[in-house]
This record gives sequence, C-alpha cells and structure tokens, in this order.
Amino acid sequence: MELNFKGGKRTIFKYSIPSIVWMVILAFLMLLPSDSIPDAKLFSYDKLGHLGVFAILYLLLAWGFSRQNQNEVANNKSKYLALTISIVYSTALEFLQKVIPGRSFDLYDIIANSSGIFAGLIIFSILNKK
Repeated sequence: MELNFKGGKRTIFKYSIPSIVWMVILAFLMLLPSDSIPDAKLFSYDKLGHLGVFAILYLLLAWGFSRQNQNEVANNKSKYLALTISIVYSTALEFLQKVIPGRSFDLYDIIANSSGIFAGLIIFSILNKK
C-alpha cells in the first residue's frame, strides 16, 4: 500500500502525535499489574471501556492519516491502514497481558476492542463525508 503524504516527514509526525500519545497511554494502563489499578465505579463497565478507548484510537489514527493524504483514494487506503493498526495493536496488548502479574488474556476483550474500532470506523466515515 503506497500513500502519498503532503509536507514530508514532519507533517506525517505532526498529525500522528495524538494517536501515538493515546497508544502509549493505552499500553501503560493495559499493562499495569492488576494490583496497581484502583477500583473505580467509572470503569465497572469493562467492555464498554474497551469499546470506547479503541474507538478513540481508531478515530485518532484515521484523522491523522486523512490529514496527511491529498486524494480520495489515499484517504480510503488510510482508513484501512488505521483499521489494521488498531486491530493489531489492541490484540497485541491483550496477548501481552498474559505476562503481567494479575492480568490475563480475554477473548471477549478482543471482541470489545474490535467492536470499538469498527464503531470508530463508522463514526469516522459519517463525519468524513461532511
């Protein structure tokens, strides 16, 4: 997949900063040992939390990629690139949880993550038409 970026590497990085920061925050939170995570009612809806944070990840990636591309064909490719990166990243984080004390791999988390990513794709597609 070849994407044409305007403005060179500096522009690519500029529009990628929000998604990179979000990915670091997600990795930090998802890879904390379970005894480091305080109990909070805000996060009692675990699967909805997964859905929400990965919808945000997709939206940030897709926004960054779409800002870098000049034509519609490249914009469509960037949606799929954001989709691929989001799914691979969320699945990798879930597998990495196997080696964290008190954390474990959960297939339902991957399903929730993927649902959030696809929700982000739908939201981005709707907003990007305007």
